[in-house]
Amino acid sequence: MAPRVPAAITPEEVLRLDANAEELGVPVARLMANAGRALADAIGRRVKRGDDILLFCGHGNNGGDGIVAAVELLARGHCPWIVLAQPRSKMRGPGRAWLDKFPKELTTVWSGRAEPDWLNVPLVVDCLLGSGLSGAPRAPYAAMIRWMNRSARSVLSCDVPSGLGSGLAVKSDATVAFHAPKVGMTQANSGRITVAPIGIPAGAADIGVGDLRIGYNSPDARSHKGENGLVVVAGGSIPYVGAPLYAALGALRSGADLVHILTNDDVAGHLRSLSPEPIVHGDGVASAKALKLAHRILERGAALLVGPGLGHGRVAREDAQTLLDLAARSKSCVVVDADGLDALDRKLMRRLAGRLVVTPHAREFRDLFALPATARNVERMAREHGITILCKGAVDVVSDGANTRRCLRGHPTMTVGGTGDVLAGAVATLLAKGAKPFDAACAATYLCGAAGELAAAKRSWGASALDVAESIPSVLLRL
Repeated sequence: MAPRVPAAITPEEVLRLDANAEELGVPVARLMANAGRALADAIGRRVKRGDDILLFCGHGNNGGDGIVAAVELLARGHCPWIVLAQPRSKMRGPGRAWLDKFPKELTTVWSGRAEPDWLNVPLVVDCLLGSGLSGAPRAPYAAMIRWMNRSARSVLSCDVPSGLGSGLAVKSDATVAFHAPKVGMTQANSGRITVAPIGIPAGAADIGVGDLRIGYNSPDARSHKGENGLVVVAGGSIPYVGAPLYAALGALRSGADLVHILTNDDVAGHLRSLSPEPIVHGDGVASAKALKLAHRILERGAALLVGPGLGHGRVAREDAQTLLDLAARSKSCVVVDADGLDALDRKLMRRLAGRLVVTPHAREFRDLFALPATARNVERMAREHGITILCKGAVDVVSDGANTRRCLRGHPTMTVGGTGDVLAGAVATLLAKGAKPFDAACAATYLCGAAGELAAAKRSWGASALDVAESIPSVLLRL
């Protein structure tokens, strides 16, 4: 049986896997070393001993892969030459250390034009630009790509043809893709594609710090209050006063600028006395005044969280449905948690498709979908309804129907009441900051799971939901 070809991955996924691998103890420097050796193997199969090999290297990790390959080829008795796109001082990351290992006399910097004897080199290796390129290649890369396309006898690309997806890209005879092909690669634009493993651990596919980096949009230094996340939390009832407060604190500690709580008057007084940070409105969840306020805030790009401590029963369910109907008529992203899940039906989920995240635990998932909370069922229901599901448990499962990931972070003490509310608040903040629903859910479950580990390290089995919320900023320092 032929080996299974991995599915193509996006540039974002490359960054995510690299960061997750590093968190698991496999640094980018080791991945680069493995990639460079795999590239050297591919080059060695295409040239004879003694043939000159020209490696065009950029100043990022793609160029670093090429430099590792050059060092390896020289040790194997081949004749590699490095042409740097920019001066040595521009070389970034671990590639610089490898460049110092390569003879300077075999290295040159692109001067704006090719040397005449380059036309006789049997193989040119394209290590200029990786999959993270945005826009068309600029100088000096554009000129180097044009020379390869016009003059090189044969071109082998490193990971992805430089400029792929833009108006100017290397026309490769073959490409060595690391770990998996990249989205957009075909035989027509990449030549013969081979996939080389580079040591990314299997666990890197699970949710890790890379998901946080993708799903968290840090504030712009020039931004103003309200531009980095507005959240509306609708919930709270007697005796569940703490739930909307935990959700609000989860949102605030995750970096929301402002959090408004819509609740009943008998709950509002308690919340105001407990914390000055959320803005508490005691006019009910779905009164005319509350809906007018919610509409105004949602129009400013706020994310809506419905459910924490809302209570069960017909009135609570109808209030939640009224508020969700308002959200469905807006463009806002929505998180539905806890008691708010009672308000959802197939029609409402369809109206909110593409911008709804639901956060049930196993029993709530069964109640909502009439299915056990297996990873397969989570994926199936997410796909069927067009929503993102974050199913909470000892192992969280996040799916939007097309992508499904697990999060193994956290600590058993997080079974304490309120941690789910903190998580829902974090999801809402990341949505309000502009993350896509799936990315927000993945990033938030990592953020709260890692915060739970920090809280347990300080408080052991006495860690509370408040401790988890207060540990979130320490996790954000990892960014």
